[in-house]
Amino acid sequence: MAALTRKMLKGLGIAEDAADAIFEAHVEDMNGLKAERDDWKEKAGTAEALKTERDQLKQQIEDGKNGTDWKAEYDKLKADTESKETAAKVKKAYRGMLKAAKVDEDMLDTIMDATRFDGMKLDKDGSLHDADKLAGDINTRWAKFIVTEGTKPTPTRTPPEGGKATRTKEEIMAIKDTGERQQAMLENHEMFGF
Repeated sequence: MAALTRKMLKGLGIAEDAADAIFEAHVEDMNGLKAERDDWKEKAGTAEALKTERDQLKQQIEDGKNGTDWKAEYDKLKADTESKETAAKVKKAYRGMLKAAKVDEDMLDTIMDATRFDGMKLDKDGSLHDADKLAGDINTRWAKFIVTEGTKPTPTRTPPEGGKATRTKEEIMAIKDTGERQQAMLENHEMFGF
């Protein structure tokens, strides 16, 4: 097949301007076809590489040599999830026991952080296993934080009639803080003669 040239077009009696236009259009078409050809060649190479990779993966699956035991991975993930869910339920149940024991609300988070939940398990009904033992442990271990009803704060002393507590001259002089001693001296000025 002979290539199209300007000379061939001029030899056919086509005017020079028209021959140039036809030739430029031809070159543009040829360049487009070459680019398309190269693109298809590249795609064909990629398709061949993908086919080879697919065949290798298929073979690995059939041979069981792909290095990943998906069932074991699934079982491990499932066990981890169940373990975290159980731990959350244990903590919730223990927190409920602390509240039932009337532990101070402000101390709940601190106690939860200080508690080890490793040995705690749930019974089938969702309550903590050995709940009575744990309740006794809460009452002894966290006794200082249990709010008891009916307790009253220590009453403050009321001064005797007249609004002043009586102190001796020796007690006032024994006060180490200078400001406090001087205040006591002013309040009891009759003892000091002023």
